Amino acid sequence: MPMRSWKNFWHRLGFRKTRRKSRRARSKLPQFEPLEPRKLLAADLVVQSFTADGVDLHVGYDVLNENATAFDVTIYRSSDGVALDAAIATQRVTDSALLAVGTGHEVTIAPSFADPWVDYFLVAKVDAANEIAESDETNNNRVFGKGVFEAGGVVYVHGDAQANALDITLGATLDVTLDGSTYSYTPAAVSTVHARLHEGDDTVTSGGHATGLLLFGGAGADSLQGGDSADYLLGGEGNDALDGGAGDDSAYGGAGDDYLEGRSGNDILWGEAGDDTYVFGSESDLGSDYVYEYSGSGVDTFDFSASGDYVYVDLSVTYGQTVIWNSLSITLADGQAIENAVGGNYGNSIYGNSLDNTLVGGDSYDYLVGGAGNDYLYGGAGDDYLDNGEGYD
Repeated sequence: MPMRSWKNFWHRLGFRKTRRKSRRARSKLPQFEPLEPRKLLAADLVVQSFTADGVDLHVGYDVLNENATAFDVTIYRSSDGVALDAAIATQRVTDSALLAVGTGHEVTIAPSFADPWVDYFLVAKVDAANEIAESDETNNNRVFGKGVFEAGGVVYVHGDAQANALDITLGATLDVTLDGSTYSYTPAAVSTVHARLHEGDDTVTSGGHATGLLLFGGAGADSLQGGDSADYLLGGEGNDALDGGAGDDSAYGGAGDDYLEGRSGNDILWGEAGDDTYVFGSESDLGSDYVYEYSGSGVDTFDFSASGDYVYVDLSVTYGQTVIWNSLSITLADGQAIENAVGGNYGNSIYGNSLDNTLVGGDSYDYLVGGAGNDYLYGGAGDDYLDNGEGYD
């Protein structure tokens, strides 16, 4: 068919008319400018604070991008401030006001949990069960910043990485003062104080009271003082000074060159690794103390220089021995662990062991026997008897 005939054929079918309508219709359509591609952002929870007010715990957080759905805020016990070792308290967040996009949200948690006698940190995590598909889940955790709270008759104290000062005083109220901030409690309602001060060179002082204390110094050169009840003191790493006070106390120096003094009461003293000094003072009733120190854990010393009576001690025996009449009995876990002894000024009988001993008398009559090992004996003032024993002395 000729070309012209084909055109007539399509014309008769209405092709040109239809095409023209389509063009006119397209020209009347609204015009849109192209938009840049945009990414839809999911809700993001950002924890901003983890504090206490003396009674409760508070976790502050922000909600970014879009409203969140319900989630849990959980408090964990952590051995290092990072690992989430055990959940100890949880608060469910369902209030729409606390789920809305915005900053400065806060939930309050009234803590209630059993407290193990170990050192640990507290860590708060928002969206603990990972229920929300967040755009960023690296900012959900926060280590507890120092503070004080109460749960089940126990006052809890946590320090930070700085040098913290804690004072515990009993009067009409039990006052717990951490770095200048004081929290007061009814003595009948509080059974004990548990303090974990963590890093830093920390100091704990306590007045005479019948509330048992649980004190952890953590890393650093700490000074911990117990009260008049049965206290548990653990210095941790660093050169610590532990003073049990009155009562049947347990004091553990940890790694470092530690200074341990049980004072009155039947005390357990354990210097652990390092060159430790065990001090026995002038109290009239020092009690029956048990000393855990083992051979090879450092060069350790018994110090009786403050004693107000005659001192008798044999560093080689592990049975209970009366060191100061009517005042002090000591039992050693290992008869080859204590190297040195310093006597008082009212006469001393000091016997060494197979280690290299340094035995020092006082200003009165002293009887010093070195035993095996390379020993140094010093009688001081007064009429003294010195027996070097075996070894190069």
